[in-house]
Amino acid sequence: MRKIIWTISIIILVIATGIVIYLTTRKSKDFEPMIKDKLQELVKTGSDSLYRLTMDKIEVDVINSTLTVINAHLIPDSSRLQLLEQQQKAPDDIFSISLKALEIKGISPLDLLDKKHIDLQALYLRDPQIQMYHKKRGYNQVKDTTTLYQRLSKQLESFKLSNAEAQHVAVDYYDMDNKNKEVHLKDLTFRFKDILFNDTTQNDASRFLYASDASIFLKDYNLSTADNLYRFNIDSLNIETVTKSVKLWGISMKPIGNKAAFSKKLQFRKDRYDLQAATATIKDADWWGLLSGQAITTGHVDIYKGEVELYSDKALPGSGQNKTGHYPHQNIGNIPIPLFIEKVALHNFEVLYKEFNPKSGQMGTIQFTHVNGTLTNITNRPEKIAANPTFEVNAEARFMDDGELKTTWKFDMAHLKDGLFTVTVDMGKMDGTSLNKATVPLGLFEVKKANIKQFSAFIKGNNAHANGDIKVAYDNLEVSILKKGDEDGELKKKGLMNFIAKTFIFQKENPKKGDALVAKHAYFERAPEKSFFNLLWKTIMTGVVATVKGD
Repeated sequence: MRKIIWTISIIILVIATGIVIYLTTRKSKDFEPMIKDKLQELVKTGSDSLYRLTMDKIEVDVINSTLTVINAHLIPDSSRLQLLEQQQKAPDDIFSISLKALEIKGISPLDLLDKKHIDLQALYLRDPQIQMYHKKRGYNQVKDTTTLYQRLSKQLESFKLSNAEAQHVAVDYYDMDNKNKEVHLKDLTFRFKDILFNDTTQNDASRFLYASDASIFLKDYNLSTADNLYRFNIDSLNIETVTKSVKLWGISMKPIGNKAAFSKKLQFRKDRYDLQAATATIKDADWWGLLSGQAITTGHVDIYKGEVELYSDKALPGSGQNKTGHYPHQNIGNIPIPLFIEKVALHNFEVLYKEFNPKSGQMGTIQFTHVNGTLTNITNRPEKIAANPTFEVNAEARFMDDGELKTTWKFDMAHLKDGLFTVTVDMGKMDGTSLNKATVPLGLFEVKKANIKQFSAFIKGNNAHANGDIKVAYDNLEVSILKKGDEDGELKKKGLMNFIAKTFIFQKENPKKGDALVAKHAYFERAPEKSFFNLLWKTIMTGVVATVKGD
């Protein structure tokens, strides 16, 4: 009996050794053709024959339950695409994908060959390159309600994957409707957990590409605008789908070239923007709306430590273009896809407006520092506007790095065609000489002395005009009128005008001792070629000038 047991044990050991030797040496030679056929059939069926899958090699390590696909390519079939277009079934987006290697852990050949239920441990993609070609096809506005699961269910009833990772992903996006629009992403990282593909998850909006949790990381994103005037950059970006959040670092939109170079590119005057922020976070983002391009919906957006500079070169001629219908809220209303952002909070911003005045030959600056504010109810969606028609901006700042300023802007989204809005501004004490960075180059006058005690304004307006009440309390006012010198171009005092200003025009204080502070009513009609901010500034200055002149 002992000899029989010993003989059987030897036979089992030899057989087992033979199996191991066979599986470790033969590896994929017996399974590769069948696995290729299975994968290619899945791709063909899932894409309605639009795509074909090619592979250089498939390696199957049965002992370690690992399958590796070498040099795989997903290629669109041009003849099939042409036929689908004729049948009005072609998708808006066409992909071409290649990758050096795809490694799957926790798999056996039978999983791919015979099973309709696949349960895997991990999947790794190495150096994928994705080209995406977008062309809007009108017939796709009527959605195909057939899901990917319904297309594949005859061959694959369920697919489960614990972890998936793709590193160093390169994406090239081409908008075929706008030939100048390209997006190139060079170093993306994707991580997915708990991918479940079956009849219960085919319409599950809580999952991101069938995963219960996913993160996307992007480094060094750059994009130049189609007019070659600006470059947009993000140092890094991280998306967490389970929390529906995005975090961004190093955000900027920089003009290409300095102010002089920028102006040389323009035929007519156009504001130059220079924007940057250290970090930003987005909460409660609707991924499916963003991915499909059907809507932009988010909860709270926080942007930290930002700088905004606007520059206008008045040496350039105006375009004369009618700007009616381009107030801030009207521009939001004109965005072509549904938009709703519950709240945007700005933390520790600096806002500069700079203007070159050819009359003085100098550049003036209007400065707001330590800006903290909120923008709420940013939307163009009718149901949101019906519930709350007001897009509101609230902010606090230091004006010219001196006066403490508070302001509220309210825009009526329910009456966009009329452009209805209201603006309130309140500011406390301020040294009037702080205004000289703006008044000398832009207004050709210098504030020698002034104690500003209080400033407030309430303005309401529409597309055609604005009016409101302006209050300015000050004393000890002394100004000098300036002119540009004929020889050296330096700004100098204008003798006669200074005498007239000091003697007849300017009141040294307002209100006079014993009098109450009275608001001056201001009215200003907007020129169609002028902007919203020009209307606001001119209306305020109408009231300020009336106060100083004692009108």
